[in-house]
Amino acid sequence: MPWELRSTRYTLSHIGSKYGRMIYVYINAFCQRTTNEIRKKGNVGGVMKRTIIVFLISMFLMGCSAINWETEKQLAQKLANQEEAWGHYRRAVEDYERGRYASAEEKMTYALKYLSGKEIETKFKKLKTVARLITIESAETREAELIRKGVLCYIDGYTEVALDVFYYVWYLDQGNERLKQLCKEIGYEEGISMTRLLGLSVDIVTEKLFRANSLYDEGKYPDVIKLCNEIFIVEPNNTTAIKKKGYAYYKLEKKSDAKRALEKAFMLDPDDEAIKKFIEKIDKELPKDKE
Repeated sequence: MPWELRSTRYTLSHIGSKYGRMIYVYINAFCQRTTNEIRKKGNVGGVMKRTIIVFLISMFLMGCSAINWETEKQLAQKLANQEEAWGHYRRAVEDYERGRYASAEEKMTYALKYLSGKEIETKFKKLKTVARLITIESAETREAELIRKGVLCYIDGYTEVALDVFYYVWYLDQGNERLKQLCKEIGYEEGISMTRLLGLSVDIVTEKLFRANSLYDEGKYPDVIKLCNEIFIVEPNNTTAIKKKGYAYYKLEKKSDAKRALEKAFMLDPDDEAIKKFIEKIDKELPKDKE
């Protein structure tokens, strides 16, 4: 076999990409056919011309294949970096859910080297605000649990709910200067006035219950339910809010929901005869199940 053919086959057989190996298969078939022609006809000149043309084409395709192989390598590395970054992001979320804010910020910083997007960047910005003042809040106290809940609401975009939770905690512990400063920084970033915090004279639950009563009297029952749900974030077993929510559901003709809410209130306060009678009233109004 002519050395040009052997050289072409050898070069292509050592290309790493799938395209180089495919070219090698085609050239190998050509070499076999050409060798047979030389043996049968002795037409070396014509064969050599074709060999040179094929060799040049193969060199061009080999260059394209090498470029493509490098692109594939870069893409594989990029995907590997992104996969690792998502792992850091998931661990960062686990950390800030558990109150380890400084650790979460460190992991999120690494993740953002290879990840992008408005949602992730916004969460990172908010996490930095928290971590700057509260590096860790992992205690098992009620106040610490509420702070973690408030931070989660803030990072997830529910700023006003988060501030309500922080107000509540600060009302219980007005010596918590870190929390007070965090509220001020969040208010500054979001354009929310902090005069409410500085002059807080009643806790946030009492304030919301008062507003819920006013809205109930005005017939704004969906708003009443919304306010009660906000109260449950800090006081999930507040019987006054549970009852108010049940009565609002009843006014909206959602009697099954009303019954469930009032039954929960009755479990928490079994001495309340008014709730018991109202549940009995709803039972009479609900359609009976077909036997």
